[in-house]
Amino acid sequence: MKVFMRLFLTGIILAFAFSGNSLAKRGVNILEYFQARNVTGIYIEDISNASGDNLINLGLIKKEIENAFMARVSQKFEIARLRDKSDVALRMEITEYLWTNEDPVDNLIGIGGVAMDVAKQENYARMIAGITIMDTATGDVLWEDTIKATITDDTMTEQASYGRINERIVKVLMRNIFSRNKNR
Repeated sequence: MKVFMRLFLTGIILAFAFSGNSLAKRGVNILEYFQARNVTGIYIEDISNASGDNLINLGLIKKEIENAFMARVSQKFEIARLRDKSDVALRMEITEYLWTNEDPVDNLIGIGGVAMDVAKQENYARMIAGITIMDTATGDVLWEDTIKATITDDTMTEQASYGRINERIVKVLMRNIFSRNKNR
């Protein structure tokens, strides 16, 4: 009985430790932070690339992020050209870029899904990036996340994958920032 109680309590402690990890990672509720302002000034830092792939167009990704913030309707943003003229700063580091003509088996919904995924030959692109949003006045991290974008397409060339994955990573970024489920 004593061993069972120890295991039970250890399990509860671990469950709380890992469930709290998501809240610590996110920081404040970023939606509430943005909604508290009529207009949020945002500075997008130059994107850094730790992926080792020098063909990624970092300037294009930065421009697409700026455009995505400016297109928001529910919260208004103004792109700041200087960090000290902004409310928040967004930092992005691309940690992985992969293109392959052999789509990895990732459809694991039953044996039929795996069989179809193995049978169909498609090209695959993946980008992973770390994102941090900081309050520029205090330096506090308000929100951080690791995001992953993937594209599978039998006609996508490696050259074409760069533009498509850039667009996709920005969509994933905006979805993760502004998703009410991710910010609870």
